[in-house]
Order: sequence, then structure tokens, then C-alpha cells
Amino acid sequence: MSQKTLCLVATVLFAGTFSLAAVHSGLKDAIDNHDIQKAANLVKNMHITDIYCPGTLSWADAQKVYGDFFIENPKKMATLCDADFISAYDKIACTNKNEISLCMERMRTLPTSEWQTYLTRIQENKLHLGTGTYRATETTKEKMSSSEKKECSNALKAQKMLITQYTNELKKETDQDANFPSTVAGAKLQGSIDSLNALVANNEKNCLAGVKDVEKVVTKKITKNPLSPALHVLYKYLEGIIKQPFGFNDKNKQLLASYRHLAGNETEFAEENVYVEKIAKAYSESADIESSLILESCRLYPQIDKKIQMQFEVELFSCKEATEKYDVECNQWAKELKIEVASSIRGGNSISYKCDGVNWVALSAMEGELGSCDKERKNSKKIHENNYYGCNGKKWEKLPSEIEYATYGKPCNKSSEDKTIKNVKKNVAFVCKSGKWRYRMIGKNQELVQSRQIGNRIWNVEYVDLNIPNSFCPAGGGKEKKCPEYSRLYLYDAAKEVCPDGWSLPTMDDVNNLNETMANRVQGSKTHFGKYPGAFRDDKGVDKQFENVNYFWLKDDEDGLLAGKTFVKDSVEKAAPIAVEEASWGLPVRCVKE
Repeated sequence: MSQKTLCLVATVLFAGTFSLAAVHSGLKDAIDNHDIQKAANLVKNMHITDIYCPGTLSWADAQKVYGDFFIENPKKMATLCDADFISAYDKIACTNKNEISLCMERMRTLPTSEWQTYLTRIQENKLHLGTGTYRATETTKEKMSSSEKKECSNALKAQKMLITQYTNELKKETDQDANFPSTVAGAKLQGSIDSLNALVANNEKNCLAGVKDVEKVVTKKITKNPLSPALHVLYKYLEGIIKQPFGFNDKNKQLLASYRHLAGNETEFAEENVYVEKIAKAYSESADIESSLILESCRLYPQIDKKIQMQFEVELFSCKEATEKYDVECNQWAKELKIEVASSIRGGNSISYKCDGVNWVALSAMEGELGSCDKERKNSKKIHENNYYGCNGKKWEKLPSEIEYATYGKPCNKSSEDKTIKNVKKNVAFVCKSGKWRYRMIGKNQELVQSRQIGNRIWNVEYVDLNIPNSFCPAGGGKEKKCPEYSRLYLYDAAKEVCPDGWSLPTMDDVNNLNETMANRVQGSKTHFGKYPGAFRDDKGVDKQFENVNYFWLKDDEDGLLAGKTFVKDSVEKAAPIAVEEASWGLPVRCVKE
């Protein structure tokens, strides 16, 4: 886009803006010297539009200087005045009917739960009765003079020429780069065109009609409760909290009383007979009533249980019992206290609430089982019903396997590369590799047993050497022990105890998958299953050794005892399951990850 076009775009986008300047020195000096009359004269006679409202300026003096400026522009006080001035006004806010707009603006700046001081003043000063007037700004049409019509026509021509120029510029840039409309510059240019088109449409209509838009401050009569918008906000707040088991304390009861007084017949809460009908319908359909409906009804109409009992000649519930159950205050003394809340009078699903020392907090179903999860318990872990869970500081998350559980809260990144976490008791370790924790078994002398993914399984590519009962080293020709050269051998019962949690003896399907992987590998490639001389001990106690054949125990199944058999040259050539005649045979062990 050319520099000239960018300047034109900026002119349109920023038209009407102005630079903020320092407050008029004469006005500031007059107010600082408490010469209120001089300040008022400057604003009135010199047409000074600056606003200066320090903490030393009283609300009464501010009205003398600026008139109804803040009443007509209630949001300006927060942006233009010192905090001390605002704080001083807040002490008298919501006491004058002529300042209702400013009263509601001051309420808006606070949480709804903190409105009670203002509501009490509104009640005492009867600001809600709607007998006064208020001033508002509205846009009207006025007839143009002949010179204004001419100016309007010239402005339209200039605006249309600008639209044509921008449109041509957009087309030119788009012809050179089809992606230009989606760029920031393209979007701004299109936005300028759209804004100008809307402006031209309005101005052209006014020019033809010979009228112009004029904003005026007008006095209007209050035809309904002037506090309705604020009361609706208060209603929504109360509607939410009134159904909750906890939190409807004396403070909120007072807010409800003020709301009812101020809203009068305009209250948005349903009448008592509506709640009676809801309760009756629920009970007739299922002989059950939701706890939230009972609480809402009793808090709005504390005697509704008596009315229902008289009408239906049965006591369905007690408002006293229903509300007192949840009047337990949450403070430091009650921290960690848990209360279970049933969803209906018949029980149903329930939610546990815990006091955190300040508020009652609803616990998720998982927190009900495992306890609360918050910042203080971040990275804590629990096992529940054979599943793994970790607390991330906000909620319990289910972890897919033991590896995520064992390493929970311990980052695996560049600085942690090759870091190892061992669980010697379970013969398993976790090693950080390339940003991910990986399983390793712990073998002899607490060394890590290597493993590798082959096909659809992770296999140990070394034999497991754990010196446990019913395990032994094969003897060589000279009766020397051959564990390091061959492998440790295990009777079947011992073999079943070797693999750690998360690992197991392979199955017949695992060996078949291993063989299929061998058959499908690219010609000349190797499958690194680990090349060792094979050995086993038969049921007569004779040790046999092989150069190119390996055996290892498989899981027992309906076909009886099985072993895996692999044929090895430079790498594994073929694998197959074979039957084993006796459990007293001694075979090596390799494990697969479950």
C-alpha cells in the first residue's frame, strides 16, 4: 500500500480524536485554593471543558463548578476523578433522587454481594418510588440551513471520492497479491471502505431530507422503578445463590429482604403458590423432590412447608431442618470439614462440599473419593480401584499407566535427559528419553535391562538376571557357571515372579507377532531382539546350550506350558511358540510391557 493511501486511511480511522492536555491552570488553581465561585465562573463564562476533581473538592462544590456533569455522565467519575474524591462521594451516594444514574453506577463498580449499604440508603430515601425525573441524551433531527446543505453535499462528494480511491487501491494490491485482503493492512483498508459506506449512506439520506443529527440533553419522566436494571442484577445474583446448599448467610438474607422491598410488585421471583404447585407436581410424579427446589422454596417462603402440610395433609419436608443443615459456618475451625448433600429427599446422587477455611467448595465425584485437589496438593498421587490419578492443582486427572503415575510432577525435558527414577522394590525404572519417560526393567546389580519396540509390543532385548529362589545359572562343560554368557534360568513358578508391575511373560500371540515382524522386515534389515547363545535345563537337570537357538518362558494357557523359541544368526530370523513338557524345566525369561 502506498504511503499516501496509508495516511488517508489513518485520517479516516482517527478522525474526531484529540490529544489529552493538562488541566486548565486557572481552574486547577481556583479549586486548589477553594475559590469555588471563581472555578464555576471559569467553567461557565470561559467555556472550559476540563474536569478537575481532587480529594479536597467536596461533592457539593463539584456540583457548583460542573453542574450535573457527573449525573449525566456517571461513568466519567471513575476515569476523571481522584480516588479520594470518589471515596468521599460514596459516603453520600444513593441518597438523592436526582442522582439515581450515579447511584447505580457506583453500585455497578462493586460485587453485587456488597450492595447492602447502598440498598439501605435507597430504602431510607425512597429513591425507588419513581416520583422524580431524570435527564438523558437523545439524538434528534433538525432542519439544515442552505449553507449546511451545501457543506453536506461537498462532504458527500469527498467521501465518495475517498471510497473510490480506497476501492481502487484494494483492487490494485489484490491483483498483485491475492492474499492481501486477509493481511492486517488489507483488513484495515476494507474496514475503512465499509465505515465510509455506512457514513455516506446516513449522510446522503440526511442531505436529501435537508436534516442533520443533533444530540440534546432532555428531561424525562420516570414511568417505572428507576432502579429496575440494578434490581435485575441483584435478582440474578440471589437466584443463583438461593439454590446453593451453602452461602445463603445472614448477609444474603438481608439482600433478599431489601430486594423484595425495593422491587415491590415488580419482583422477578415467582409467587409462593407457584412453588407449592412445583413441589406438588414433583412429588406426585416421582414421590421425590429435588433438594435445590426445597431450599429455594424455604428460603423465599420459610412457612411453605406448613402450607403444603395443610393443603395435602402430609409433611413432605421441614423448612427448619432443610435450611439449618447448611447453616454451618465455613471458617478456619471448620477447614477440611466435609458435608454430603443429597440431590433429593429420597437420596439420589450426592455431592460432597468441603470447607476451605473461607468458602464451601463443591467437590467433584473423584474428589469425593480421593479427597480435595487444590494448589496445596499439586502433584500428589493416588491409586483408586486399580486406576492411577494425579492432582494437577485444580482437579484429579486419570493417568493412563504406571509410568505417568510414577513420574507425575517430574518434567522430562532437555535438562532431564537420561534422568532415571528407580523403584527397586518393583524391579522397574523410568528413564527420560527425548522428552518422554520410558519404561526400563531393573536387572542384576540394579542395572537397567534394555527394551525395544518390536512389532506391536515392547520387549526386553536382554535376558532378565534376578537371583531369586528356583533360579540358577547354567553350567558349562567344565561345570563353571554361565549366567553372564548365556542367561539365568528359572523354574516356571519362579519365572512368573520375575517381571515387574506393568510387564509380564510373553504370550503365544506375542511370539507369533514377533515372527510376523521378522517375516515382514525389509530385506537385509535387522530386528534387534538381542543375540545371545541359548541355554535351558531339562527335567533331568541337564543343561543344554545352543549357538543359534534361544528359548524363554511364555505365559501358561489352556494348551499347557509354553516356551518361545527363536532362531538367531546376525539377528532374529524366526520365532515360534513350542510346548514345554515339565514345569521343572529351567528356561530364561524375557518380559513384555503390558
